[in-house]
Amino acid sequence: MRSERKEFEEIEFVCANPSFPDYEETLDKHRLLHDRLRGKEGLVVYRQESTDGLSALSVILNRKNKKFVMRQASEIDLPVDGIVITDNCFVNDALRKKLRVS
Repeated sequence: MRSERKEFEEIEFVCANPSFPDYEETLDKHRLLHDRLRGKEGLVVYRQESTDGLSALSVILNRKNKKFVMRQASEIDLPVDGIVITDNCFVNDALRKKLRVS
């Protein structure tokens, strides 16, 4: 039996890029937001890090948590890079640690 496809919003925050002068500051903001959101029901918080030093923080959420996430990001001045719609297959990959979920 196939499971029903569900959609979720994924909020992507600006990347921390070591070639930019604000790298450490942005990385600290990623860590702070991650700590504030980790463990909150209805959120999947994960970081993607690459070999060239880029670090991205994303949050997959049910819609009722969007205001909470946006408020937390605003409080620490971490801009949103984009919001995309993703599906339960992507969420399952994140939860199975095919993506680095923390």
